[in-house]
Amino acid sequence: MKYINRLLYAICISLFLGLTIKYLIWREPFKITHIIIKGNDYISNESINTAINEEVKNNSIININYKKIKNILFENNFIDKVKIYSNSSSSIVIELTEITPIGLLEYNEKLYFLNQDLEFVEAYYKSINHFYNTPVITNLGEDSLNLQKTKNILKKIMSHKDIYNKLNEIKFLNENIILVLDNYTEIILSNEEYNDSINKFIQFNNQIIVKKNTSIEDYRYINVSIPHQVIINQNKLKI
Repeated sequence: MKYINRLLYAICISLFLGLTIKYLIWREPFKITHIIIKGNDYISNESINTAINEEVKNNSIININYKKIKNILFENNFIDKVKIYSNSSSSIVIELTEITPIGLLEYNEKLYFLNQDLEFVEAYYKSINHFYNTPVITNLGEDSLNLQKTKNILKKIMSHKDIYNKLNEIKFLNENIILVLDNYTEIILSNEEYNDSINKFIQFNNQIIVKKNTSIEDYRYINVSIPHQVIINQNKLKI
């Protein structure tokens, strides 16, 4: 009798487990049905979903390869950081941080952004329109553009947000480098001694413009290209 009871018990357990497995397969409780994307501004949800579609379709939270999805997303050079996690049994969250272009320039007959890490990211019509406030870097000199000098200037200016936020263009000439700010105010640097010129301008900005609570847009130009001199023209026509 005990043997029959044990056999019936085993059969019941087997049937229960079998039915449970079939139910779970039918319900697919861990199948990914929702993808929540956060933090994207330039990059569309559609392009992200298309890029990772093969990795998530008919897949489950348990089996999904988060590392592979990250690598796929990082193929887009406008993505700086990615965080992926699940917030339910059927959805995943993708949190993105996009790059912040700090300069736009032409190099080898192509247009590139410089990102916040001073790396090149190829620019296209759509991205240029989106990041329209990015300062333009123009080379009007006889020599080819010095990329290291360009990066050094941007890095120096970026440490002073009040100046960088007003920067529209950097012009490289033979003798000078001109920073064109809002309302066409020009900061004239020495091309050869550009680092000293920038330091002199920043000192002038801090001690004269900021301390006296005046506006840099009131100046037509500030020339710091000559050693030991700062030449200004403050007869700026206000528009």
